[in-house]
Amino acid sequence: MEISRFALFRGASGDTIASVERVSARRVVPAGALLCVEGDAQAPVILVLEGALRVYQANVDGHEQTLALRLAGEVVNLPAAFTDDGRAPANVVAWNAAATVLLVPSAAFVSLATQDPALSLAVMRALAAQARHLNQLVTDLSLRSVRQRLARFLLLESATSEPRSWTHAEIATQLGTAREVISRQMRVLMDLGAVRQERQRLIIADPESLRRIAEE
Repeated sequence: MEISRFALFRGASGDTIASVERVSARRVVPAGALLCVEGDAQAPVILVLEGALRVYQANVDGHEQTLALRLAGEVVNLPAAFTDDGRAPANVVAWNAAATVLLVPSAAFVSLATQDPALSLAVMRALAAQARHLNQLVTDLSLRSVRQRLARFLLLESATSEPRSWTHAEIATQLGTAREVISRQMRVLMDLGAVRQERQRLIIADPESLRRIAEE
């Protein structure tokens, strides 16, 4: 994927894109490998060229909460570039398969953003979108049950242009709970007739019921 295809750089000048390419380091990261750990100093801005990165936080007991999945064409660690200490806000790992990324030094990225108004505006929009996403995540975790969050997840996933097959463990990671809890809640949704299983595929049988559960 070319840098110019990233939404962040869509309006950027050719000189800016050339500068990003010049200062970046290309890396192929094996599945499960960490790119950075929460608190790492001078964390780079990460551009996802191929694959996916999982952004998450973990406590001392090993419990993890996924904050975001960043796919090809998306950016990770953007907030770190604009903080005083430049520390990574969360852990970042290659998710499920090898990922190809570009690592852009934070100082170089900030310098380019201050020189290119289109990139500067795109950064503000990206940070605003991330703030909205995290606000929604806090609302889900604090005010909604696992069943509500699962119903909402299934509805959102079914609405994507390319829905994928998720294991219960992967959904649990997304929703910040345990695989056993997801399996139990999935059985409840099946008993209610909201979803059904067909040849290892999960089918939404009653979208309205699922919507009511998500919003109750």
